[in-house]
Amino acid sequence: GGKAIANFESVADPKAAVRAQLADWPKADLDKLMKRHYENYWYSNDAETIVRHAKLVRRADSEGRPLTTETSADKFRAVTEFTLYAPDHPGLFARVAGAMASAGANIVDAKVFTTNDGMALDMFFIQDMEGAAFDKPDRLKRLNLAIDRALSGDLKLRSAIALETPGVPSRARIFKVEPRVLIDNAASNRWTVIEVNGRDRPGFLYDVTRGLYDANLTIG
Repeated sequence: GGKAIANFESVADPKAAVRAQLADWPKADLDKLMKRHYENYWYSNDAETIVRHAKLVRRADSEGRPLTTETSADKFRAVTEFTLYAPDHPGLFARVAGAMASAGANIVDAKVFTTNDGMALDMFFIQDMEGAAFDKPDRLKRLNLAIDRALSGDLKLRSAIALETPGVPSRARIFKVEPRVLIDNAASNRWTVIEVNGRDRPGFLYDVTRGLYDANLTIG
């Protein structure tokens, strides 16, 4: 019994697992990493993902980059993991979601984190509009350009999304699905939980998150 409990505790301590995998890092760098993230981050990702993020963040910080992105295609799940690291600011999530829609990427999942020194570390899991991994080099290049332009304010997102999917409005008239919004203030002691149901379409997540931004709400 005692041995099983000890093993469980070691697995349940993500910081210890990360420290073990980054044993060659200077102690100061490791301590900075441990203090940088809020607790929810440590228990929302596995050690391998955290280590990959740590290396990305360390590289970005050393190079002084205002925006760093990284992609990894998972052919088995037919999805591409797109990681973004940038200074956090209101509307960041909405702008990135809009840029992705304008580049023809469909967001099927996302994880949003903010460090305690004001940086956003966001993970988007994306596919192309046919349901395959979004991994062709020319499309990834276009996606990164769209994000750069969106974050600099140089891209009219609604117009760009409409240009990317010109046939969607006509199809949208065929099926009428009334949207539903559920607001729950009891599920969390820090956040209001908003559940939105509606017919999927390119730019749907952008419309939802832009609506939250327009209402002066922060997405956690």
